[in-house]
Amino acid sequence: MTEQEATPKQKSSPEEKAFDSAVDIYLDKQIEHGRGGVRVSKPPTILHHYTTVEGIQGILRDGCLHASAAYYLNDSSEIDYGCILFASVLKKWFDQNQEKLSKREVPIAIPEILWSTKQAFGSPESLQPVLFHVYVTCFCEDENLLSQWRAYGQSGGYSIGFRRPALEHGFGVHGGWHRVRLSRVVYDLEEQNLLLTRLMTDAIATILDPHVEGLITGLDEKQRLAFAVCFVGSSTQWH
Repeated sequence: MTEQEATPKQKSSPEEKAFDSAVDIYLDKQIEHGRGGVRVSKPPTILHHYTTVEGIQGILRDGCLHASAAYYLNDSSEIDYGCILFASVLKKWFDQNQEKLSKREVPIAIPEILWSTKQAFGSPESLQPVLFHVYVTCFCEDENLLSQWRAYGQSGGYSIGFRRPALEHGFGVHGGWHRVRLSRVVYDLEEQNLLLTRLMTDAIATILDPHVEGLITGLDEKQRLAFAVCFVGSSTQWH
């Protein structure tokens, strides 16, 4: 028996149970809805990963790609931008539903969770516990892009082509406990707002699921904040 087998599995906390249930239901909705109304061009067959000489040596030596911590990328302002944008979408929801909220026509769990989420996204540093567990590796649709050569080809570099279906269905992580997803980066503001609005709609529907709502009801204020940050924060990564 190995040491890992001998170690009893830690009991999940109440917010972890709520999170796991919410994630399963939320991802089912994403599969059901697809990208729902978002303009998406035909995905390319090949995606390209630009890297340095040292980078390709590491890929060939280790037989894998190395992902970087999202919060320590060259331009971490992208994270702050996303947080501020989502906070504005949440604020818009509260403004539009002010009358319903005052008349208590919205289940209490919704404003409580969304308010905690709004507070968290309004202060990106509070999301660090989530972001510290997010790692990314980047691909490009263009195999010969000048800006990429400037970044990776100063002393010689490479553009490695990967078949997109293989990345979508054959990508995994050593250890197996990270969720892996191939997602297109969205630069158009209108499309960003559309995606975040749909994300919030699906998140609300998930929270109202009887099983999830029952689990959330039993959480105290600190546990609800942890659930809000982890669930809604993670949901933004699956688009």
